Amino acid sequence: RGAHQVNNKPGVGEAAGGTHSSHGAAHLSNSVKLCCFNESDEELQEIDVDVSERLEDMMVHFNEVLGQPCMLVYDNGMGVDLPIHTEDDWRMFLRMVSTTPDLENTYDVLLLPQGYWEEYQRKVAEAENP
Repeated sequence: RGAHQVNNKPGVGEAAGGTHSSHGAAHLSNSVKLCCFNESDEELQEIDVDVSERLEDMMVHFNEVLGQPCMLVYDNGMGVDLPIHTEDDWRMFLRMVSTTPDLENTYDVLLLPQGYWEEYQRKVAEAENP
């Protein structure tokens, strides 16, 4: 019965101590900070996300931030916007943010109204090729 407490303690210690690591290349962070923006590029809110969180559970928070059902989009670092549709997309995104030292466990995400992805891509394409 008491095993849970024993198991939890190392994780808590790692999370607290790990954030001060000066050479973070090998360090996997347990949480990332996501800066949420809307389509108008206004920063809405920063959310701390534990890397073990499921997309389904986190969407409740993101929906509240945007004020309506939404979807997440992120820039892959090379100027390409990628939507996060599935749990696999989410895992891949969190892994990228938590393992890339330059990012310092912080990344911007775009919150778009649900079902707006195609429309958004069309607008971006028009802006790039007027």
